[in-house]
Amino acid sequence: MHHARLLALALTALLGAIPVACSRKGPAAAMDSGAARADAAPTALGATDAASSATTASGKKPSPISTAKVPLDKAAARAYADALRTGRKETVAKRWDAAIAAFDAALRALPRDARALSERGHAKLLAGRLEPARQDLREAESLTKDPKLLAQIHYNHGLVAEKLGRPDEARGSFARSNALAPTKAAAAKLGGKSCEAVVEIGRGNTVVVKDWLGMYDALRPAQSSHDGEVRPATDAAAKDRLCSRVPLGRCTDLAGFSEQAELTSWSFHPVLKVPEGFLVGRDELSSRFDLPCGGDENLDVKDAAGLRVLRLENATGMRIPVCEADGGELAGCGPDDVPVSSACGRGAPEVTVVIFDLVKNRLLATVRHSTEGGKKAPTVTVTGRILQVTGGGCDVKSEL
Repeated sequence: MHHARLLALALTALLGAIPVACSRKGPAAAMDSGAARADAAPTALGATDAASSATTASGKKPSPISTAKVPLDKAAARAYADALRTGRKETVAKRWDAAIAAFDAALRALPRDARALSERGHAKLLAGRLEPARQDLREAESLTKDPKLLAQIHYNHGLVAEKLGRPDEARGSFARSNALAPTKAAAAKLGGKSCEAVVEIGRGNTVVVKDWLGMYDALRPAQSSHDGEVRPATDAAAKDRLCSRVPLGRCTDLAGFSEQAELTSWSFHPVLKVPEGFLVGRDELSSRFDLPCGGDENLDVKDAAGLRVLRLENATGMRIPVCEADGGELAGCGPDDVPVSSACGRGAPEVTVVIFDLVKNRLLATVRHSTEGGKKAPTVTVTGRILQVTGGGCDVKSEL
């Protein structure tokens, strides 16, 4: 990353830099070394304006990013590095609980660090704790742009999906991992196939519910992962919760589910209004974490040939660490550098296309892909009742 671009990034008003009082050279704290980048532009036709999409159903803009200084002293940096090293040793020794406890300690020293979250997710995966592993990996993914770390995260996403019996999702994760940083392990999982999109046809995990409270209960995990969860008491409260993060108030097309009392972690799910109430897709389309950097969602909905096509573009906000180079200029951080500040930017948009049959009231297909790594994303088109996914190693054509 060129210094000039980093300086422009740090000075942009939208970034709301969050200073961290540290020097460039410090304890080997292995911080996320992702490159800083400006807001990513929409990558496909039909995307709504990013500014309007950031407005919630209530008409309010998300809260501004805090610019308060958050000191990170040398003791915290050393505690982080020591805990990370211990967690890796315990993982190799197959002492999963001890490994997870060590990564917990690393995250107490440096909260919401992508690398520690990723490695804790890996330890949970190995321990068979699949849903908690998915949550850690998703959060880690939203906090870094380091291609090598993202490749590791997506590979572990693939392993989780395999264990959950989701082969299409697993293949898409392995393909994304291999595109970011090619490895023999990812290539072996792909078996020569390189399509980076996850294409699922005719296997929608859906449920019909009669009201908003039923929708909340259908999307809530069997065991809540947050002690602070406050279940909505009324149908109106459930609607407010599910609609609060949906762009342009389109909450009969998309639900934003959060089980956190502070409402910072969201998963997006497709919705279709049916005579009995709502047809809800239980599988997550994409997710985001509002803290510390928010993000933008664009939703485009079109009806044609008895089909409803939803296109969701989700550009997650993320904290990007920056370090001070010679001469006082800002530069990307190396693995042994401690950042002097961080800035908020946008990740590469993740795109999901969902297709409903409006006559039979069922979910026909879902296609997910990302623009990570700067490579050309697959193109998704629906002509009549023909779905095509081309490019990015994909060549899918299916009649719906």
